[in-house]
Amino acid sequence: MFEILMRALARRQRRRCGRRTQPRLAIIDTQSVKCIGVRGPRGYDGAKSA
Repeated sequence: MFEILMRALARRQRRRCGRRTQPRLAIIDTQSVKCIGVRGPRGYDGAKSA
């Protein structure tokens, strides 16, 4: 029930802002989204110092 209410509120707010009710695209930043829990070997980045 809570999710249904939140989606309805989001659609309503998007309409108020003059936007479509459903987003057409999303941007995902790989630094903010963890894909896997176990990390493999890392590549070399010459711009980083460590």
